[in-house]
Amino acid sequence: MWRLDECDAAKRVRLAREAVAKLLDDTRRPGLLGDVPHAYDDKYLVTESFTAAAIEAVGNALAALGADAAAVEQMRGWSGEGRRVTLRFSCEEECVLLKKESAVLRKEEHVVQTQVAKVFSKIIDRQDVWKWRYSAAWEVVMYAGLDPHAEDAAVVLCHHSVDTFLKTLSSCPPRPARVVQDPTEVDLSWWVKQGAGEGFRVARHDPACRTPRRNAEVAAAEQFFRRLTVFAEGVLDYWYDEVVEVQGLSAKCVGDPVEPMYDHDAVHAGDVFVPILPLLEAVEVADGGADADATACRPLLPDDTAAALGEQARSLTSKRDAAKAAFASATGLLTASEADLSVVLHHCSVVGEVYAKAVQYVEDVLRKQLVAAVGKVITPLDFAAYMTFHNRKVFSKEAQPRPFAHAIRSAAGGDPVGTLTLEAKTADGGVAPIATFARQIPEDRCGPMRFALSAGMEARFGGARWVHGYVAHQFGGAGGARLWLSAKAQSFSSYVVLLGEIGGAEAFVPRHAILVRNRREFRIPLQCEALPAPKAFQDAIESLSPEQEAFAKAYRAMQLNATLFGVCVVHLAPQVEKVLNLPKDALAQDVFLLDRIVNLMVKYSIPSSLLAYQSDCVGDEDDGVAPAEKVARVQRNVDAMNVIIEDAKKKEREDKLAREYKASLQALGEFRCEPRKRGGLFERKSRKASRSRSDAAPQAQAATGGGAPQQRQGSTSEDGAVDVSAIPHELDARYLRDDTESCLRPTIIKAGDEWTVETPLLASAWGPPQVSILDGDDQKQEKEKAFALLSAITRCGALPLDAAELHVVIAATHTFEKTLVDTVVQDNANPIEKVERSVLITASTVLEQPVAQLLRPKQRRRVQGHAPHLFLTV
Repeated sequence: MWRLDECDAAKRVRLAREAVAKLLDDTRRPGLLGDVPHAYDDKYLVTESFTAAAIEAVGNALAALGADAAAVEQMRGWSGEGRRVTLRFSCEEECVLLKKESAVLRKEEHVVQTQVAKVFSKIIDRQDVWKWRYSAAWEVVMYAGLDPHAEDAAVVLCHHSVDTFLKTLSSCPPRPARVVQDPTEVDLSWWVKQGAGEGFRVARHDPACRTPRRNAEVAAAEQFFRRLTVFAEGVLDYWYDEVVEVQGLSAKCVGDPVEPMYDHDAVHAGDVFVPILPLLEAVEVADGGADADATACRPLLPDDTAAALGEQARSLTSKRDAAKAAFASATGLLTASEADLSVVLHHCSVVGEVYAKAVQYVEDVLRKQLVAAVGKVITPLDFAAYMTFHNRKVFSKEAQPRPFAHAIRSAAGGDPVGTLTLEAKTADGGVAPIATFARQIPEDRCGPMRFALSAGMEARFGGARWVHGYVAHQFGGAGGARLWLSAKAQSFSSYVVLLGEIGGAEAFVPRHAILVRNRREFRIPLQCEALPAPKAFQDAIESLSPEQEAFAKAYRAMQLNATLFGVCVVHLAPQVEKVLNLPKDALAQDVFLLDRIVNLMVKYSIPSSLLAYQSDCVGDEDDGVAPAEKVARVQRNVDAMNVIIEDAKKKEREDKLAREYKASLQALGEFRCEPRKRGGLFERKSRKASRSRSDAAPQAQAATGGGAPQQRQGSTSEDGAVDVSAIPHELDARYLRDDTESCLRPTIIKAGDEWTVETPLLASAWGPPQVSILDGDDQKQEKEKAFALLSAITRCGALPLDAAELHVVIAATHTFEKTLVDTVVQDNANPIEKVERSVLITASTVLEQPVAQLLRPKQRRRVQGHAPHLFLTV
């Protein structure tokens, strides 16, 4: 009831502008801040002007409560002594039983004429009624310190006592016998100090000052006016919702007619003038010798503000007089004194709300001007697109971030068998590869890596090694970057992708695995989990015990290792050639044969020894057989295995028909068939295949040390190999040292829950693909198929995977507490420079180059201007 909505605020601004226009000369036409062309510093002048007017407006309201000039001087004296000044409203209620009486609720008389005489009847309903005397005594006190009752530190501004009679239908009192209401208070110390100085001023050169609204001085003013509004509304809500309402509830209880207890408009101060307006006036000033005069802007002059304050005092006095006249003869709980108090307090509430809307208006003008300058409301996706453009201008050609989109090639210069990309959403609604700072580790510095095929088997792999640095950004507590991993294969091509994390200098821990083949495309959503910034982590463990600190550091070390998102690609063609004893590139032209071999290994778990070319020579001696003949022998082995499989399928169909026939005869009771004799070609060949698998198992165990994981040959750092697992700790140290605002947070990337698989139909190359969703069970089956294939092409870990490449993505997230526009408008900060610093820190560490070498020569001075500390370290 007492709040000011948006319509009231707009109406109040319009009426106030009209009133100000009447106070000024006809030649002066001040306008709202957003309607008058002005400079940025003019916003500070306007804010200081209407804040000073708001302070004086509160003085007029306190004077209406009884705080005359002597009381104000008393408050300033208390404030000068360093004592806190408080305005307090308190009230005591009493409810006393006067008497119990019997009231007639219904009385009826009936006369019935009979043949003999008239019969009179009377019905009387009575009800016991309890009568109470209810009184409330309130006072408004201004005091210093802690004791509101101290004689030398308390001044009573106004007080009054009211009473009325209440009725109930039970002995339960409508209010407790005595209630001492919790006092409602507001601190006036800030307001008192403002009156003792030279007026309200914003310290614009203070580093903590952001904008005309976001600074310490305006924040203190907002806090005071917000508390003043809460104080006024709290008193009004208590008096009207709890005290005055008691009289109406009593009337309803006994059935008396309920009449309006007061005129709301009479105690509503909505039409009282509020001299808080963000007005600006264009004036002409001399241009220092120029022929024409220049146009400048200024807020209202002090004389104009004084006239507006005089109009406020006049309209407030007029409203108070009207309220007291309306309640001059009133009795009960709302008299002329309460009406006068209500008008003044409601005006205080309006002053506080109008001030809050005025400072918000100044900030809204900034926001509208920014949107008008750009032409749209910038979203985080728009900002990401700009940073891609910005990085192309800032970084040198050698250090340019490049899209994470790699063609999977089995041999250098050969045709790609597929593509692997890391994608993110774009501003236009599509997706595009993310840009990363990539560094390829030289082959002489790439140590062997291992991952577990099962509990007792490990696979080794080498090949190319890439490290990618990626910096995302997050605004206003929204979700982090949404990424997808896309893996697609060409027709009759296949490769294996392992997703996981780096577990150590030589350890890769795959969490997921997929076999990408025959134009299938996997789209895997990636979840980004930002860890606490290093400075935040240090602050959090500062007060922990040594044991707790050790635990937290150990766990964070594990989290930092998890920020190494690894994508390992295994090329199948070279590895299949190796395991089948075929020469290099023997299957390059026969992709159909390669696809059949992979199908046998994945679908039927056929060991590679049953398909491999077997030479008659011992060791590495050349047997003189042409490569084409070797491929032909493997082709015959594949054909023979397919024949065996077809025979097995045929026998399974025959057995199924026999079981169905037998079941039907049993149902008729006429079954007399002899059992079928087993045996034949398939059984003999199955026993031969089983012997081959049993022979191959001891060989694999001998090669891998009896099935147990092989012992690692020392630390990779001793032979000069790059330890990728140490990079997150290096980045954490750099973030702690160079990220002065503690906004850069290490980020864990892991696969999401629901994957999408698109399978185009070979018969219709341009038709829509079949789309399916892989959940947890489907993902597990994909991993089992991929690991079965890896076991076959490595002979259960005996052969290393030479044709592989590993991409390690190290991600970080620059977090902003506010939205993109609020970061620019409210914090007066340039998010481009902030993200640029984070990108430079990450790129310098990943690429192992100093910041100066990463930048174009024309950009170094600019970057050094806002981030000089980055050039002090390498």
